[in-house]
Amino acid sequence: MTRQLYLQCLGLPNLFAQPGGLVTLKTRKSLALLVYLLRSPSHTVSREELTDVFWSEAPRERASQSLRQALRQVKTLEKHISKPFFEARNQFVSIDPDAFELDIDTIEALVLRGGRADFEDARRLWRGEFLGNFDSLDPNFGDWLRLDRERLCSWITANVMRRIDHPERRSDGLREAGAQFLLTIDPSSEVAHRVLIRHFLQTGQRELAVAQYKTCARELKMLLDAEPEPETRALLQDIPKNLPELNGSKTPVTDQAQFKTGAHVSETMVLPHVSIASLGLGNSRSRSATSLRDEVLAGLSALRMVDLFQADVELDTGSANLARVDDPGAGTYMLRVRYDDEQRRVYFQFEDRVSGRILFHDIFEDEMLAKPGEVRVSAAQAIRRIQAHLQDPARSLAKPSAFSTWCEVSRLMWDFTPESEERASRMLDDLETRFSSFSPIYAARASSHMKHRLHFPSKSGAEMVDVASVLALTEKAVGLDPWQSMNQRMMGWALLQSGHYPEARRAFEEAGRLSSLEPENLMSVAEGLSIAGDVEGGRYYADKAQTIKSSLPRVFYEYLANIYFANGEYETALYYIERAPNSTLIGVVIRVACLFALDRGDQIGSVLDLYRKRNKDLFKKKEFFLQPHHPWDERICFFQDPLVRERFKQGALCVREAVVRGG
Repeated sequence: MTRQLYLQCLGLPNLFAQPGGLVTLKTRKSLALLVYLLRSPSHTVSREELTDVFWSEAPRERASQSLRQALRQVKTLEKHISKPFFEARNQFVSIDPDAFELDIDTIEALVLRGGRADFEDARRLWRGEFLGNFDSLDPNFGDWLRLDRERLCSWITANVMRRIDHPERRSDGLREAGAQFLLTIDPSSEVAHRVLIRHFLQTGQRELAVAQYKTCARELKMLLDAEPEPETRALLQDIPKNLPELNGSKTPVTDQAQFKTGAHVSETMVLPHVSIASLGLGNSRSRSATSLRDEVLAGLSALRMVDLFQADVELDTGSANLARVDDPGAGTYMLRVRYDDEQRRVYFQFEDRVSGRILFHDIFEDEMLAKPGEVRVSAAQAIRRIQAHLQDPARSLAKPSAFSTWCEVSRLMWDFTPESEERASRMLDDLETRFSSFSPIYAARASSHMKHRLHFPSKSGAEMVDVASVLALTEKAVGLDPWQSMNQRMMGWALLQSGHYPEARRAFEEAGRLSSLEPENLMSVAEGLSIAGDVEGGRYYADKAQTIKSSLPRVFYEYLANIYFANGEYETALYYIERAPNSTLIGVVIRVACLFALDRGDQIGSVLDLYRKRNKDLFKKKEFFLQPHHPWDERICFFQDPLVRERFKQGALCVREAVVRGG
């Protein structure tokens, strides 16, 4: 039978007719069931096994009904095939694998051939982990999926290493291509890093060997909270001692002016204390009440900006008295979660334990929480309300603290103006003097330096910091706290500017995973992934951000413009960038580039004139745009799609020339 359906199993799964384009199934479980059948050795599975795997927590009758519906959906795919490929009998379900072409089958064939070009092709096909984001469909399916992922990765690793892990010197690129493929699958694969380090040393590329070791150390720290093994360190024993990453230092060190840590012991920043009191959940018939509480706790924990405690009260009586306490410095609060079985409601009450004030009281209907995705949306809203009180500027003015200073820095970082960056920089100087181990300080400094490289020169006239030092700042932040999403996100942007695109994508994905209920984090991750070449992943995170945000803030419009621009959707990108408030300099480039792409060049002059009037000081600083070694229009271009990249460069060159001519 001629194969007519192409199934992408890696990353977010997709199904394509050949020819005909994208084919959709109504539910993710139907698509997962199709893959399960195709991955089964005999391609025949009992109905009982399918219900156990995909509907393990449902009553038997309902599980059987759901299975029948899913099988009917799979059956509809036969219209794309020249003859039937699917049979559902009373006891068993069978599928003809010849009706499908799977990306993982192609990769396995390439690995068995084992040439340099084969490994390069396999690397291009690897879009992400097997059935990405399908883990939560059902606990039993999640267990099967994890095992199958491990089997697939172990098989690939064993067969690739058999081809590339030889002591003899090879200069044909086979070892490099194979190791890079393995690192695409698992960035923390130390054996693959060692292969590359040996390869670079044997071919006389010592600088690349050192850079690869640094990448290895960074990935191990970020993904496994581990350090390189002695065997890996031994490969570079003769490297000069001025490389701290190779001599026992856990975090990179750059110029002392960057990290004013001195010899003193860092103080620990006092964060807000939030105690959680669960009332009436023990006998609750509502799973959504517990899920909502747990989602809120996970979201607050992911922020890494609050100390969480289990309250002394956890009763089924539904009541508890609030004990007044002293303020340790950044506020003390209680989140009271109560479920009312009779009313079928969840009550969230947030209280200030110092003043005794009830700061807010929310009610969530059980019926509403039962809708798909509603628990996460409600949790995100609750977290935002809690954040608003923890970071309340009025409270900061009444009782200043180190934490309130950091909150002000966070607010200033979103302004994207030279004045705000200068204020934030002074505050960071003060914070770093006392709290040198507070990791977000270094991520914030990196953010500021990147803005000075891309958007505007330093207001104080300070020299532009090179991208290697910016990356070192983010490495220090991640080294101090790899579970802080801001640290990972800023590392992603620094890696992007350094040209390390696969590593940048992984850092962005890690940031999205660490804090999945923070819309600002998700939108920045979406923008970074799109620019770094993963447009599909960018759209996924942008959709998540918009889903959990009750209304779309205008500040998100420039992010969305960049995301759509990265996908070549210039009309939509123009729509958003025209509505963005106070567009950045790069936002103006996007707007000009879109106008070029849409053959509306006659509008470009008025766009530049308006921006020049609003930013007269910037247009006077031609040296910012004309640095001899790193011209501005080259510094800011990171889009990976070749056509999109050319469009962007056209817009950037136009803006630069406008500055030079009319500044």
